[in-house]
Amino acid sequence: MPQPLVSPPWVIALAVLPASGLSAQTATAQSDETRAIVSEMLADAESRSALVDAPPATGYDRGFFITGDSNAFRLSINGMRSFRYLLNARDDAAPDDLSHGFQTARTRLSFAGHVVDPSWKFFILTGFPPGGSSRLFEAQIKKELDTHWSVTLGQFKLPLLYEWLVTERQLQFVDRSLVENRFSQAYSQGVMLSGAFDSFRLHAAFSDGLRSSGTDLVNDSGEPLNADWAATARFELKLDGAWAQYADFESWRGDAPLLVLGAAIHAQDGFDITSHSDRRILRWTVDAEWKFLGGDIFAALVGSHEDFAAGSADLFGVVVQGGLFVSDNTELIARYEWGDLDDTGALGQDLSILTLGVNRFFARHALKLTVDAGYAFNPVDAPWTASLRGVLPDAPGDDGQIFARVQFQVLF
Repeated sequence: MPQPLVSPPWVIALAVLPASGLSAQTATAQSDETRAIVSEMLADAESRSALVDAPPATGYDRGFFITGDSNAFRLSINGMRSFRYLLNARDDAAPDDLSHGFQTARTRLSFAGHVVDPSWKFFILTGFPPGGSSRLFEAQIKKELDTHWSVTLGQFKLPLLYEWLVTERQLQFVDRSLVENRFSQAYSQGVMLSGAFDSFRLHAAFSDGLRSSGTDLVNDSGEPLNADWAATARFELKLDGAWAQYADFESWRGDAPLLVLGAAIHAQDGFDITSHSDRRILRWTVDAEWKFLGGDIFAALVGSHEDFAAGSADLFGVVVQGGLFVSDNTELIARYEWGDLDDTGALGQDLSILTLGVNRFFARHALKLTVDAGYAFNPVDAPWTASLRGVLPDAPGDDGQIFARVQFQVLF
């Protein structure tokens, strides 16, 4: 434990002794003055010692936290653990029509807080995908300029698809849609300006391009890994409710209604990390989230015009999903998604999938069980598939597929 900042005893003793050769009256006056000085020194040392020895505040408030006595510094730690079982049945698939197994879906750790003062914020999200190797997802510094405006630097989610912007800790289904998987912005490196007001929010970002997390300027072969330029903007209009309700898809019983409309656009030119080729991309989306009396409906339309060496393509996707609480802790959920690859897929088939399921909340999102199952009305083309979400590619002539998923989630 740190020691009080006081002088050694022999220094104080010498200071209070009267000097030899002085008159008694002079010595007494000097001694009184010296004692006053020493008293001030001791009081100052005691106050400094109290500051040094003051323990930091710790506890749990939506995460484990530690903060200094003056709140100049704060660190919050959160975690996530989800475990799922997947089953997929396809017609005449090789080598087996039935594929199933357990999956360590998501293991996440996040570190958030502020330094110097609460206006300088940081956020780091890391974790372990099913493969087991560690990965850095987000690493950002955010400066709040005033009560409305802020600037974010680092690696973060570009402000494009709302379905991706909702954290994976608070998803309505076992996983996001296949439309999101094909059109998602994922994580990117760049800078973003954000404005938050009572009835609307807006974001504008300049970045290395879609899915450019952790990229260098070039790879070992000298191939560029970033777009020449990329810009993203999103606007959200709140017509009813509170912004805090917009963080997830659930309409909890007892909550007020919510209605938010959103629109976003992204443009980039140069190297595209997804196709590993030069590509000009103009991607856009419009979406709406409506919550009412224990029920909710989310709908999104996304389009992407892409120019590349062999020509161009116009891709589209639609997602409509919703939920209804039949008790305080049980929610029925349904989702339909459709997508068109403009004949750029091997099968040339539109995506058409219906998914039904149920959520059982033991402590809202902190402890929940999700069970859902889906049917693909058309054969699923390879660009739509996502094995981690339980959907596999079909072969020509197949009749689609059935998938089922069970997931248990713990947050801390």
